[in-house]
Amino acid sequence: MSLIEFFGNHTYRMVFFGTMVIGIVAGALGSFAYLRKQSLISDVISHAALPGTLLAFLTAVTVLGIDGRNMIGLIIGAMVVGTIAALFANAVTRATKIRIDTSMAVTLTVFFGAGMLLMRVISDGAFPGKGGIQDYLFGNASVMTVSDLRASVIVGGIALVIMLLFFKEFALRSFDPQHATVLGLNVRLIDTLTFTAIVLAIVIGVKSVGLVLMVAFIVTPPAAARQWTKSLGAVVTLSAIFGAVGSGVGAYLSIAMVNAPHRSADRVDPVRHLRCVARVLSATQYRHDGACSSSRSQRPSTRIGDRMSFVVGTALLAVVTAVACALPGVFVVLRKGSMLVDAIAHAVFPGIVVGYALTQNFDSPVLILGPALAGLIVVAGAEALNRTGLLSGDSPQGLIFPALFSIGVIMVTTQFANIHLDTHMVLAGDLNLAAYEQLEIGGVAVGPQYLYVMIGMLVVNAVFLSVFYHHLKVTTFDSQFASSLGIRSNVVNMAFMFLVSVTVTAAFNAAGAILVIALMITPPATAYLLSNNLPTMIGITVVVAIVGALVGFGAAYVLNAATSAAMSVLYGIFFVLAIGLERFRRRRRQRASQGELVVSPTV
Repeated sequence: MSLIEFFGNHTYRMVFFGTMVIGIVAGALGSFAYLRKQSLISDVISHAALPGTLLAFLTAVTVLGIDGRNMIGLIIGAMVVGTIAALFANAVTRATKIRIDTSMAVTLTVFFGAGMLLMRVISDGAFPGKGGIQDYLFGNASVMTVSDLRASVIVGGIALVIMLLFFKEFALRSFDPQHATVLGLNVRLIDTLTFTAIVLAIVIGVKSVGLVLMVAFIVTPPAAARQWTKSLGAVVTLSAIFGAVGSGVGAYLSIAMVNAPHRSADRVDPVRHLRCVARVLSATQYRHDGACSSSRSQRPSTRIGDRMSFVVGTALLAVVTAVACALPGVFVVLRKGSMLVDAIAHAVFPGIVVGYALTQNFDSPVLILGPALAGLIVVAGAEALNRTGLLSGDSPQGLIFPALFSIGVIMVTTQFANIHLDTHMVLAGDLNLAAYEQLEIGGVAVGPQYLYVMIGMLVVNAVFLSVFYHHLKVTTFDSQFASSLGIRSNVVNMAFMFLVSVTVTAAFNAAGAILVIALMITPPATAYLLSNNLPTMIGITVVVAIVGALVGFGAAYVLNAATSAAMSVLYGIFFVLAIGLERFRRRRRQRASQGELVVSPTV
């Protein structure tokens, strides 16, 4: 396609200029997230923007009685909730012993889980204008209108103005937060303004780019710019230029290579083709022709005495999946790798696509091994980039997993364009579908087939953690001491992260790419708040995982909601309660110590 043909088409012009605006604003503001070593806060904000967008839609439709798809209204909702999420993640780190990576992972899953619950409410309700609301999950630049472009320019301009007005304060807070406090700056106000500007940069792109790939817009341009210069002003400027050029050229190449049709009804929406591909992890369960025709599972009828109750089987599956994920999650949290699970979960998708492209067989073990190896590539790649010293913080992860996810999207677009996707399935999983097919022994159904897959995964995790418990403990808390004992920390770490990748892959069908993070991170994070003893922490983790799974499943069953989303929100509630309990215990210890100081012995 020639440039004349490209710019002669109104839709293509909107895509080109719209993505360029997003690239400029996200590149400039992303520089401060990069310098604060919180590049993946963009992932938290973009996922938290989902419930904000949906709340704004519901408010507009039910309360104000206006069009719920108004771009400015949706941006305001996403901005408010996204800012709250960013501030909450940082507040947890300041107020507790939870590290920023774990805080971001918990915040991401809780807010996204709430968004998926709201999405179910909207999809089940008779709300006018709800069509296309799911585009905010994966983005669809081809539906951008002139009013959307105008709104993006206005909101993006506001974000840039905030940055310019408080440039010195942002810089000082990013490079030397203690000095900023000494100078008397209102650090919390500066943080709020910084995250508000970053949120604005992100939310204007969610509709066009989607939740996942907005990370690339925030991370990649500043990471590239930082290699060229050490001047903050130059980094921000180059980052904005790289963002604009990359977005514009990418938009042109994607349209020119795919040769997208002119009619919006026939637009290319590649990620909507992932549903069956995501299910290949348990493909033998879904061989019937209608497996990919409905986004809602059908609960089979049961006969007392010849098969396990469907409800009981699904509840057991929820419990086993939660415990299987939570056990390795204890060491993930302690090793400061919580957001690495986020990267691995996203890398599962391209691993599935590549595995199927190579084998063309849904039953091939490559479809398990491929995603696990893709997760290991994320781990090894992030460690390799960290060792170069060229990148800081969590930016290596933010560079790798969006690239892998993009490769999967491109392959699906070009190779599997006839496959339909249920976005709920990819992001949140579906326990009902995972539990649909029953395992029969001697003509008697003994529970869901997938339940026994996850029982096997649970056994593998338990055996691995038991056998290598001391190796994991010493390499987690003192890697130098481990080296003196002859323990190769890098080998232990790679073996453990491969186990994490396999676990995420196995749980993908039940929990999806995002909410599997909640199962693996939130219960251990809650236990970490309540205990400093490792065996006790493991025990509390298992209890929280089981209780959250049962109560979350029960709530989802009653409310007809996504089970993994309900579990994620419930785990978040447990986490907040644990924060309150931990702070209460801390204050009580402080009062007790102060009382001991003022009481003097009598003679």
